[in-house]
Amino acid sequence: MNHMALKGWVGLLLVALLGGCATMTADECMVADWYRLGQQDARDGRQSDFLAQRAGDCREAGIAADVDAWRAGYDEGLVSFCTADNGFRFGLDGNSYRRICPPGVEAGFLQGYDLGWSLNQVSERVNQAGRTLAGIERELQRERERTPVDREKIADLRREQREVERLLRADELELASLRGVAVGRGFDLGRF
Repeated sequence: MNHMALKGWVGLLLVALLGGCATMTADECMVADWYRLGQQDARDGRQSDFLAQRAGDCREAGIAADVDAWRAGYDEGLVSFCTADNGFRFGLDGNSYRRICPPGVEAGFLQGYDLGWSLNQVSERVNQAGRTLAGIERELQRERERTPVDREKIADLRREQREVERLLRADELELASLRGVAVGRGFDLGRF
């Protein structure tokens, strides 16, 4: 393949890769409600620089973004996003907070977020421990069925099993405590 053909292929590959990163299509740009998009971007926890991505996509399509409408919607969306209840749900879902809340309301958001994030992380550890224990049990079963039985390997697996169970009990206690705190603060644990 000659040098020019290679450059052409690289160019096409870059266009394809960058096209996959688009936030908006040309059709979406034509009918965009920029105020609503700003609201949604804030409610999704996106930083304000996400507007640059949207505007860039639309500029490539020859359509100008309504920056003022987006900013007004974004500010309105922050009012809904930056609450303790929403922070709790946002953290509980395992989302990363990008410091978008204004200083006057961020502390309340963070109280909910930190608790929700902690619940998410401890719950993940409990689930992982359950999967690890199931794997150890399968491995123990295989070792018991081997001939000859490797008693040292079985002893090692049982030690590992006891350690995982010990950590699991501690995590289950922490999870119960965090749930109690969440209920005490009035957060909804509905699907958790």
